[in-house]
Amino acid sequence: MPDEYSDNPSAIFSAIAEQARLRVEECAGKAKGRPTYEREHDEALAKYHLYERHHGRTWTNNPAALIAQIKADLADPTVGAAGAARAFNKEQFLESWRRESENLIARFS
Repeated sequence: MPDEYSDNPSAIFSAIAEQARLRVEECAGKAKGRPTYEREHDEALAKYHLYERHHGRTWTNNPAALIAQIKADLADPTVGAAGAARAFNKEQFLESWRRESENLIARFS
């Protein structure tokens, strides 16, 4: 497990989710008709959706279990669709969510 996550990964995931949530709110207020903010909103929403889903779960403290769960989520279209419902651009959200998920898998591999 990477050093920055070793002490309490769930707490770190919670903090990342909260930062992303705040960014979603900030961008949502600025996004109306502004593609840059819409993209930033969708990227932050993808990050929020990923980290919020995994903090506080039993698998978060076990790298192999976390990787397995993220891979299962990537294979289940309903998981990504749940977050995409709030996105400006669903495809952009799903691409960001997939990329962030794959980065997290790589970090814990």
